[in-house]
Amino acid sequence: MGVVLADDGVPLYVEVDEAEGADLTVVYYHGFTAAHGEYLMQREALSGRVRQVVYDQRSNSQSGRSADRRENAEQPSR
Repeated sequence: MGVVLADDGVPLYVEVDEAEGADLTVVYYHGFTAAHGEYLMQREALSGRVRQVVYDQRSNSQSGRSADRRENAEQPSR
């Protein structure tokens, strides 16, 4: 569990499940009004097989709020 900063400084809540020797990383990306907990069953099924990264988008669940409400489709990738 931790926090990473988006390019505009908004703190994004993130969890990383490591898998020793894994060649693949799965990034879970949820939609509006959802949260990182939506992927519990998928994470359990893949545990130990792949590296998994799950985060809460800005203004959702445990991530910070955007000050100016300029959310758009491109921001989650920055």
